Amino acid sequence: MRKLTALVVCFAAAALAGAWRIETVDEVDTDSTSIAIDSSDCPHIAYQGDMVLRYASLDNEQWHDELVDDEYGVTGIDPSLVFNSLDRPCISYTFWYAECGAKYAEWNGEQWILRGLLSDCWGNPYTSLALDVLDRPHVAAGMDYFLCYIYWDGAHWQYEWDYDIESGNVSLILDSSDHPHITYYWSEPYNECLKYRYWNGSNWQVFTLDGGGRFNSLALDSAGRMHVAYYNNNANLCYIYDIDNKETVDYIGDVGREADLALDSQDRPHISYFDADNDTIKYAHWDGSQWLVETVAPTDGNWYGFASIAVDSNDLPHISYMGLSDYLMYARWDPNGFHLLEPEKGEVITTLTPLLNWEDSPVPGHESYILWWGTDPDFETYNEVTGIDDSEYQITDGIDDGDRIYWRVKSVAEGEEYWSVDMDWYFDVDLGGGVDIVDFGAGATDEGILINW
Repeated sequence: MRKLTALVVCFAAAALAGAWRIETVDEVDTDSTSIAIDSSDCPHIAYQGDMVLRYASLDNEQWHDELVDDEYGVTGIDPSLVFNSLDRPCISYTFWYAECGAKYAEWNGEQWILRGLLSDCWGNPYTSLALDVLDRPHVAAGMDYFLCYIYWDGAHWQYEWDYDIESGNVSLILDSSDHPHITYYWSEPYNECLKYRYWNGSNWQVFTLDGGGRFNSLALDSAGRMHVAYYNNNANLCYIYDIDNKETVDYIGDVGREADLALDSQDRPHISYFDADNDTIKYAHWDGSQWLVETVAPTDGNWYGFASIAVDSNDLPHISYMGLSDYLMYARWDPNGFHLLEPEKGEVITTLTPLLNWEDSPVPGHESYILWWGTDPDFETYNEVTGIDDSEYQITDGIDDGDRIYWRVKSVAEGEEYWSVDMDWYFDVDLGGGVDIVDFGAGATDEGILINW
């Protein structure tokens, strides 16, 4: 990626071919999330659910969730999830109840091993976790008046403190020499800024990057250069590359809270973040010449959505977040995905011969569509229409007044089938019924009262 002389941002969703596939992972009151991808490209999520630390993993298209830690009343806040060389999850996180502190959890193949890192903290700390070449944990913790760097030396936990600062959100990465790099939010009365420090082997090098930075996320590219996404003082999503190159990624409204950054195999950045004006999770990606920005999904607007992003071996983004009803949600970009359009989900129509419309398939080598439709929401029984050439189809019979019709579409290409991302689409049929009264009258007769209409 090069420094831009003129910033180019594309806000058109059509700039990316494909669609987001969105799933509900756990129907609990979710507070914060962290996502990571294992060596088999399967997503895993650490999250605070119902005020405890929980862990969910996707296996054979099924999500499995489990309890990790329920000590200290409220725990699992601000988790940071990474995998060790054995593909086992490791998590740093914080807790508070009568006291505040930080902990570390590691799966040993049979059970979760929990270790305390900090206790009696002045304010709730934020943590960020990285593992070195020996799978030893390193944790950055930011809290009121302190920034702490913690690492396991093979026998003991070692602590390095920086006092007399107001530290908040932190992000930690280790370079190829296992030297730590940290971005963090620093503040004092009437002054707040994003800072960056790294260990050069003998001492810490410290830089002030920009104003703001309450939400920040750091990554190092294949050449060891730093990249950071952050929320600045102007309520914009911003990006800094190699310390000196600064860009505004998204400036439409209050955007950039809970910014999270991942680099793909080409060192191109992918960012998830919160749009506070529209209560949505958004996604920004540098395609080599411009920033592509689009909306991923709505939220309830509580606590900024807590989005976290990871990129798989195909450079495709995966995002965990707190969605509607505060449930834990998961979104992944499907380059072969497409949306159903009309009738809209839940729409009431007044015809027995509806015209169904959907987006054109982005699947390479697309040949035709297959439509499933019927009254069974589980599709154990359904009507199938094959060989549809265009991205529309009119149902001409088989629908009755009062029916709820469920429908799905898949694209066929070279013997493979690709479903649309909308698998729970339906519409209701209501022809109105009853009698339209155009005139009304009443009068007395020998037999009683005559009413006419």
